[in-house]
Amino acid sequence: MTTKRTNRKSKGRRVSHVLLKGKGVAAARRRATGKDSDAINFESLENRQLMSVVNVTDFGAKPNDGQDDRSAVEAAIAASQAGDVIQFPVGTLNFSNSVTLRSGRTYQGVRGTTPIGIENLPRFVTALSRIEGGFRLDAGASNITIQDFDINSPACAINTSSSSNLVIRRNRISAHGDHAVRTAGANGFKLVDNFFDHTTGADRAGELWNLSNFEVSRNILYYVHNGFHICDPKDNGSCSTTSAGS
Repeated sequence: MTTKRTNRKSKGRRVSHVLLKGKGVAAARRRATGKDSDAINFESLENRQLMSVVNVTDFGAKPNDGQDDRSAVEAAIAASQAGDVIQFPVGTLNFSNSVTLRSGRTYQGVRGTTPIGIENLPRFVTALSRIEGGFRLDAGASNITIQDFDINSPACAINTSSSSNLVIRRNRISAHGDHAVRTAGANGFKLVDNFFDHTTGADRAGELWNLSNFEVSRNILYYVHNGFHICDPKDNGSCSTTSAGS
């Protein structure tokens, strides 16, 4: 029996974002300098930034003990890097003053499972991470997400100015002074899917000035003194709100 030998060229596969270390990096780079050099992209492990989760309880924050957790939370933030998630626990943390949030991070509470049972109110699930206090952002802060909190503040719950790419979503927000959420000059601002609850001590649920590329939508207002004051908006904005109660 004779065997027929055939010569076939195998098709190469395009590979992207290959991670190589050691001698293999240099060898592969040499191979990639020919006609097919655009087929492979290399990324050094040393240059790759990996997202990590920083838990505030690891820095001394203790839910439900009635003590001031502000220093512990700020220590966790100081130990984090851009791209990290700052994780808050189930239960109540207390702040003696507003906690300052750094750029490039997601501030994450624990989502709840039980919807609020208020007649004629759209479905909303209160987060299990409660904050007795508020958050503030330095002017020019960027790339921050605040989500899944139950915030009860004696003054402004979230205060910022001139921020970019700020997302505030799925929070229950109560404030009893100033405005519940205050911002000015924000670009890429999203205030979505929040429940503003009993903010009668605050002037407005939102004092929002000079916004660009913004979305204020699907927020529920329940027993608020005033709704959102969107003043002098710039480009590319949308707003829609559900009100219930007065």
